Amino acid sequence: MHLRHSIALASLSAAALLVACAAGGFSSRETAAQRGARLYTLHCAVCHGANGAGDGPAAELLMPPARDFTRGEFRLVSTDNGAPTQADLVATLARGIPGSAMPAWSWMPRESLEDLAAHVRELARQGLAQRLVAASTPPIALDAALAQADQRLTPGAAVALPHPQAAMGAVYELGRQSYARNCAACHGPEGRGEQTGPELNADGSPNWARDFTAGFLKGGGSHRALATRIVAGLPGTSMPSFANLPSQELEALATYVSSLVPINADSWLVHRQGTLQAKRVNGGEPLAAGCDATDERFERAAELDVVLAPLAWRNDALFAAKVSAIHDGQSIALRVRWRDATRDEGAFDPAQPRDGAAFAFSNESAPPLFGMGSRSHPVNLWHWQALRLIDRAGVLDLVDAQPHVLSSPVFGESRADVKPHYLPAPSEPVAGGGVDALSAESFRAVRELGASAKSVAGSARWAGGEWAVVFVRELAPRNESEADLRRGRPVVVALALWDGSGGDIDGYKSFSIWQKLAIE
Repeated sequence: MHLRHSIALASLSAAALLVACAAGGFSSRETAAQRGARLYTLHCAVCHGANGAGDGPAAELLMPPARDFTRGEFRLVSTDNGAPTQADLVATLARGIPGSAMPAWSWMPRESLEDLAAHVRELARQGLAQRLVAASTPPIALDAALAQADQRLTPGAAVALPHPQAAMGAVYELGRQSYARNCAACHGPEGRGEQTGPELNADGSPNWARDFTAGFLKGGGSHRALATRIVAGLPGTSMPSFANLPSQELEALATYVSSLVPINADSWLVHRQGTLQAKRVNGGEPLAAGCDATDERFERAAELDVVLAPLAWRNDALFAAKVSAIHDGQSIALRVRWRDATRDEGAFDPAQPRDGAAFAFSNESAPPLFGMGSRSHPVNLWHWQALRLIDRAGVLDLVDAQPHVLSSPVFGESRADVKPHYLPAPSEPVAGGGVDALSAESFRAVRELGASAKSVAGSARWAGGEWAVVFVRELAPRNESEADLRRGRPVVVALALWDGSGGDIDGYKSFSIWQKLAIE
């Protein structure tokens, strides 16, 4: 698995994208069903597969796995029979699922979410019917299987939710005792998910008890959301329904669990789309002549807080970064800062995990989130990896040792045009590593732009447990594979980060959703 997996967060085939219009857009010729199918193909099939079986081209990168809709099982439900309502599906799409790679789609118009949810339900209906046909002895007709699937996917009555109570006195104590009996074995005495290992879901996939205190909340942290999970359970998982508890105990339990969740924790890990304002700066050296992480001109620009999620989930992954942008009318500089306790730099071995950062740009209004574009609408990528070429004596002298025959950090193969990058000394806070300008035309088609594109300069600094990486490029593109960053052009930008100490390499990283870029 090479970097074409790593930066290409996953995508559809070029042919599928050629017929797709901007996400969330509407055509008078499309029915609601057609819109839902188009949006699914554009944004969801890459993970969940064309038919919803959880077998999309990006599925191999995901942990927990993408949901297989054809099983007819949905986790976040509010009914007594485990079948989701339309509102359940829309809410899941809008919020995403922290604790997985499922991002939030709240930036989509409500109508788009409704259409997309309806298509997901239809995929579940068709897929479940096919499973019933295959499993029946003697075989049953498809029409009969569809009728059974309809019955299983028709939402039952809404579960009765306990009323919120004040977390004090006898209510608090009853809730604490109920939690100790029913929940602590998996979620730990303080709600930190302290169990020895994962439980297995009905489909065989692993499932870890959530840490309430860290924001790893699938369906939200409000009293209502937590009470719904307690009463309805999570179908297909080891999280059962506790609807049979006495009503007084249910009220106390929901109240106690709510008390374990810090204020606003349920929003910490939810992707949100913001606007990165690129501040116009005047005076000083042109940005193209020199700009690093300490450039005081960045202080004039507001930083955008960006939420990220790892494709393969782990509780110590990179979840947040701060991004700022400035321009001088000719060039633009983007700075990304994130906390990282260790400085992980690679040397010659391309299989060695290392820290890294990448920006993806598109002039489309709503390109596929993981998509990396199509042949007619490529996505422009800027990728930096921490790289240090130092031996025991200091800086390596490669002048007489074929210095340009190194392993490409992009394609994992020996290339004659990959230049080495030097670091003055291992004790200094500056870091080596170059920036690769790339174009992605599909999930598995990432190529270097090379001399045909405007060069992207980069500098990086690690100090005090924080990385700060700066990317600089002229605003105007040189060819159609590059994003046009001039004022007045629509631009969206996404971020990916790699944590070497956490084992991030190739496709395993943390990613954000698309953010808007506004050039002042």
